[in-house]
Amino acid sequence: MKKRKGFVSNSSSSSFVLCGITVENLTEDKNTLYNICEDNDLRLLSGSDDGVDGTVVGKILASGEDCFDEEVIPLKSLDEIMTKVNVLVLEKKIKLIGNPSIFTGTRCC
Repeated sequence: MKKRKGFVSNSSSSSFVLCGITVENLTEDKNTLYNICEDNDLRLLSGSDDGVDGTVVGKILASGEDCFDEEVIPLKSLDEIMTKVNVLVLEKKIKLIGNPSIFTGTRCC
């Protein structure tokens, strides 16, 4: 499988950088969890259309046309994001199957 390097932006795809964690494939309604994530300023990405292997819960740090020129994201901010993700995941009794990570990819729009 070819993987795209760098950011792209057109009408059918969007690149992203996400701070999050891989969770078990969900048996409950993904739309419900997607909405819960949205309400908490988080995202649920699932499968190749979303640019990830498996299911990932986290916060999008950049997407589409965003650029990182002279932008600094303190590690403390990433720690706060992961605390928020962990609270949500524990409340919903979702099994973690990965470690906190930075994910990059391209997803379908």
